[in-house]
Amino acid sequence: MIKKPLCLMVLTVFVTLLGCLEPTRSVNRYTYSPPKEQTISQRKDMDYWMGAHISKVILKWGPATQITVDGAGGQIYIWQTQKQVSIPQERWITSPPSPPSRKPRTVPGIALELQRQKPRRVTEYKTKNVTKSRMFYVTADGIIYHWKAR
Repeated sequence: MIKKPLCLMVLTVFVTLLGCLEPTRSVNRYTYSPPKEQTISQRKDMDYWMGAHISKVILKWGPATQITVDGAGGQIYIWQTQKQVSIPQERWITSPPSPPSRKPRTVPGIALELQRQKPRRVTEYKTKNVTKSRMFYVTADGIIYHWKAR
């Protein structure tokens, strides 16, 4: 039969060692992706111009940022806009422990920490420049036959 003081001491040592293990800290990173509604809305906006003459788009959006050749006798009209996006990023930080208010108790050779470092989650926002491109592929007659948006 195990004596009560020995059992308590073994349990105390086990709990102490378990408490000294460092918890796993993960860093959550968020990448910016437009909401689903925005993507559907953009698709509807771009599909609206299919089969229309490019001059109508120019009247609505203004002159294209860039015009290149598509290699099939037509042209590609490109409109680019830049904006800044704030991206939330979470990370764990550990604040240093404050000094103990009293002398730590010891169990044969093992010091018990009275105050441990406590990790906490912090959300930081990083600003990133995002370039948005809208491209219309136009036939030699000026009719839009394809589009891309990035």
